[in-house]
Amino acid sequence: LPVPGDAHRFWVFSGDQYLLVHVAGDRSGKGRLQEPRPLTDWSNSIGAAVGFPHGVDAVMPVPGVQGRFWVFAGSEYMVVEVGASPASARRVSGPSPIAQWRKTFGGLERFTGKIDAVLPVPGDAHRFWVFSGDQYLLVHVAGDRSGKGRLQEPHPLTDWPSLRPFRTD
Repeated sequence: LPVPGDAHRFWVFSGDQYLLVHVAGDRSGKGRLQEPRPLTDWSNSIGAAVGFPHGVDAVMPVPGVQGRFWVFAGSEYMVVEVGASPASARRVSGPSPIAQWRKTFGGLERFTGKIDAVLPVPGDAHRFWVFSGDQYLLVHVAGDRSGKGRLQEPHPLTDWPSLRPFRTD
């Protein structure tokens, strides 16, 4: 989750903890800027929601709204506005079931049960690759989560060229 106003700092979540890191294009940067802290530090947003203090699975920026993100944990999501510190982040809405994203994840039990990761499509603020288990799909979202929804059916990770095993023969 990017820290507002600093293109090199990110909050990184793992289980019921988070930490602050500083990265550069070559991965080096300054590294870890703090020791792991409990998610309860995010008391005005994710740390106060039932189920979310146990972990954050994925985050996805809300297109067109600076500093606003969808945060996913298990089968639920919420909308959070980040600030300069975890305590200044605030929950805008949720938690709500991922299954509410009918055009995007409707009928896809794997994705409504848990989203593992989200990657933005370069050059398009509304398109994202969404990963769950051993599958991925391409979605188009708008600020209200509707957008055009699912742009393809789920595919196995083995179809993703970058994730195929490297062959030397």
